[in-house]
Amino acid sequence: GRYNFTWVPVAITLAATAAIPLLLMLLFRVVPLLSIDEIEEIEQMEKTVTGRPSTEPSEAAGHDGALAGATGVLLLVALLGILGVGGADPASAATAPSAPTITLKSAQGGGSVELTAILTGPDGHPLANADVTLLLSTTEFGTPARLVPLGSATTDTTGIARLIYKPKVIGPQKFVASYAPTAEAKPVTASTTVTVTVAQSAYHPAPPKPLAGVGNVLVVVLFAIVAAIWLTLIAQIVRVRRVCRGAPEATTSSV
Repeated sequence: GRYNFTWVPVAITLAATAAIPLLLMLLFRVVPLLSIDEIEEIEQMEKTVTGRPSTEPSEAAGHDGALAGATGVLLLVALLGILGVGGADPASAATAPSAPTITLKSAQGGGSVELTAILTGPDGHPLANADVTLLLSTTEFGTPARLVPLGSATTDTTGIARLIYKPKVIGPQKFVASYAPTAEAKPVTASTTVTVTVAQSAYHPAPPKPLAGVGNVLVVVLFAIVAAIWLTLIAQIVRVRRVCRGAPEATTSSV
């Protein structure tokens, strides 16, 4: 569908845009603008005045050693866990019971698609009174494709469940049938692809909105406001740094 601007998102956007430079200005009032060279200069002057050697490197080295040791222990525990899971998988697979099988067929006609799921048990006999879920694999909501439930159908005495679906778009569409014996069991699935030739759109034209015609103008205005705010902020930062650098030079030349 289409998105039309209203005053609510416009006001939220303007408020959020104004909050960014406001927070930055408040931060600059508390934290001075100092470059890395100036910070290192101040630290060097403090060391010269106090005459005490800094112990931070040794402390940092000790912390790095402890961190490396803890990381090694965690990696060892993770490796043992992976080996344990890998060793347990074959045994569990050997003792797991065989799962039922499901097949999915489709037929198109009259602007609809009839999905037929056939469910059989591990012994090959049809499963009756079982709920089979039918899903549609679509990229309408983005990639990768997502499974959208179409509904569920109950199998009859021959293990067949049917569902009629009216497609909304034309082209190849993938359908999936899923069945799980219990809530904890892994479901068995089957899929089929149908090339839809007749479809009926689920969308209807939206009623006209007051601001629908000025949407593009509002986009340009909002981007212009954001650009003006950031350019003003950058200019202020450059001006403050220029004044801060000029003050020490003026003091040195006067002396």
